[in-house]
Amino acid sequence: MELLATGASAPFEAVSSVCQDTDERLWAVIWQKGQVLRSTGQAWTPLAAKDGWDVAYTRCVAADPQGGVWIGTQYAGLYHWQNGAVTESLSSANGLPSGRINALLASASGELWIGTGLAEDQQHFLQRRKAGQLRTFNLPPGSGPVVALAVDAAGDCWAATSRELLLRVRQDVLTDETGNTLPGAGAIRCLLGTPDGSLWIGYGGQGLGRLKAGHFSQCRTGQGLPDDFISNILPDGFGRLWCAGNRGIFSVRAKDLDDLAEGRAMRVRAVVYGRNDGLPGLQASSDSWPGAMRGTDGRLLFAMQSGVAVVYADNFKENPNPPPVLIEQVTVNARQRRLTGRAGLRRHPLLPRRSSCAMAECTCACHPASGAWSLLSRR
Repeated sequence: MELLATGASAPFEAVSSVCQDTDERLWAVIWQKGQVLRSTGQAWTPLAAKDGWDVAYTRCVAADPQGGVWIGTQYAGLYHWQNGAVTESLSSANGLPSGRINALLASASGELWIGTGLAEDQQHFLQRRKAGQLRTFNLPPGSGPVVALAVDAAGDCWAATSRELLLRVRQDVLTDETGNTLPGAGAIRCLLGTPDGSLWIGYGGQGLGRLKAGHFSQCRTGQGLPDDFISNILPDGFGRLWCAGNRGIFSVRAKDLDDLAEGRAMRVRAVVYGRNDGLPGLQASSDSWPGAMRGTDGRLLFAMQSGVAVVYADNFKENPNPPPVLIEQVTVNARQRRLTGRAGLRRHPLLPRRSSCAMAECTCACHPASGAWSLLSRR
């Protein structure tokens, strides 16, 4: 994992949106400046007037699977950039209800989903561009703008809004699916559809939700998540979901989440990445969509408050063998008993038959989240 700085003078600027085009070029939007940056390596260059780009403020970027990148702006609509030039533009003059682009999703099937709207308390829209034609879906009154988009395994489009609604478009019909999840749970920050039919929902304060076959389940810090504020979720192709939130980046196996949702487990095991990996404090951005992408080369890209975080997921190999554990101290009925060596409790009959409470302090030296563990056992 590494953190890519976006400039020399202010290297750790907040990035609001990120993507990678089919030529493996990285694109990012600087949040405060609304500036578009491009990179083919470690150096970033701004898209500027000398390149043929003179739009003042950009909100989001989304890679087009057919080539190029879509650029959504604050006031001037939507542009398609390819081979060093604007190849298409959409505005209120040719089909958009508003020049304000809040969210973009370019699907593998060739559809482009666009979240547009006016001020927060005015009408907002979800649009689909397909084969050059636009179809507009009016969002419910008071919905707020679209803040996240996903396409599920069935090809349905899901949209989350700033006023906590979860909407679905199936066969050109827009329905409100909020009641099938966690109504009133707070803001939805991100969505992800996976091939098994799951829709993963990242909440701003309520952890991670899964909607599958009409059944909703939830995982929070009480079940093992390191963070209840989830801004982006990406799959890595190795059975893990990577989440970026207020406390940085962590991974968790999708099977562990499925086992929790279906009653086969009580907790999940997540692995946290950040300062222990030589990185500064990380916090994910949640201002524009998309804020993360699995690149064409398998890298996972996350827009962070301090740059672009890049995860080389194929370098993370899990060791199926349990790590060696050193039991350093045992407390039985409030009395401490020290141990030396790796011998376990069975070799040292320290526990009286009627012990009411025994606690062992252990160190697991090669665990990815190394440190001391406390194990509490009551009889």
